[in-house]
Amino acid sequence: MAERLSPRDRPRTGYYKQLHNLTTDILYKTKTEKRRKPPEDIFYEVERIISRRVINRTNKYLIKWKNYSLFNCSWEDEEDLTPDLIRTYDRPPVNTERLHANLDTLLQAIVVKLKSKARPPSSVSFHHDCYRHCFYGKGRLSQDGKSVFLDRHDFGDFNYFTGWDHCLDTNGDGVIIKYPIKIRSLLSWSPKVSVIQNRILTPAPRMPQEKLLVDFIRQPFSVLST
Repeated sequence: MAERLSPRDRPRTGYYKQLHNLTTDILYKTKTEKRRKPPEDIFYEVERIISRRVINRTNKYLIKWKNYSLFNCSWEDEEDLTPDLIRTYDRPPVNTERLHANLDTLLQAIVVKLKSKARPPSSVSFHHDCYRHCFYGKGRLSQDGKSVFLDRHDFGDFNYFTGWDHCLDTNGDGVIIKYPIKIRSLLSWSPKVSVIQNRILTPAPRMPQEKLLVDFIRQPFSVLST
C-alpha cells in the first residue's frame, strides 16, 4: 500500500506529536548566532493498517511500516495519516498472493475444526486488513458487536474447493457445518520482556499478533440421507 506519512526519525509511538510540537527556532553558536534551516521532510511508507482504536474520542491506527519489522509497529493519530489511507481502512486493497495465503490458512482451520470433536473456538492467524477486505459489510453482528455471523454465501468469493464445509469418511458419513459461522477478530501481543539498553533495563518492543476466533456447530450428515 503505497501511502506516505509525515516526517519521523524511525517508527515509534507518538513521534508525530513530538515532531509537531517542535519549533524551527533551532540555533547553533558561532561568532554570531545564526538560524539553522529545518531538515527536509523524511517520509516513511505504510505497508498496511492493522487495527483501529478510539482513545478520548480520537481514532488511532496501528501501522505496519514498509520494510520494518512487526516489532516496529506503532499507534498513530488519524490526523497524521493521509486521507486516502483512512478512506480505505474498512475495505483495504490487499496483494493477491497475501490474500490467498490468509484464506488458505482460514480454510485449513475450518477443516481441522470440522474433523475435531473439540468444542472451543479455533484460533487462526489471519491478517486483520485481509479480514476487513474479505468480510466488511457481510454477515450479522453479534449483540456485543465483537463477532460476526456468516452464512455460506459470504464465503462465495474465495474459490474454496467444492464441499469445503463437509467432512466425510469413505462411506459418505460425517459432519457438515451448520451455519452460521461465528468469527471474531482478536488482536494480542507478544509477551512482555525487558532488555538492557545502555546499561538500563528497558521494556522490549512487542509484536502484534492478528488472529481470528472461528466457531460453528458440527451437524451429522450422510450421503444416504440426501
